Amino acid sequence: MVKELLTVKGIDVNAKNEDGYTAFLLASCEDHIEVVKELLKVEGINDKANDGNTALIGAARNDGISCKEFLLNLKNQR
Repeated sequence: MVKELLTVKGIDVNAKNEDGYTAFLLASCEDHIEVVKELLKVEGINDKANDGNTALIGAARNDGISCKEFLLNLKNQR
């Protein structure tokens, strides 16, 4: 479903909720690894919430093992 939504013209993947979290940040916090991988394919994805939390911080705080490991490996590759 995420792949389909990403093809919608004009979709704002960096839209934030009232707490300043984007879909990418929320997916990371909830350990939805496949959603995280799809959203990372989008150029300019926002990795920081209004409070300064990042996807990696959110995954680590919420025991998102898959996302935490994936994001750490990604960070180490850059």
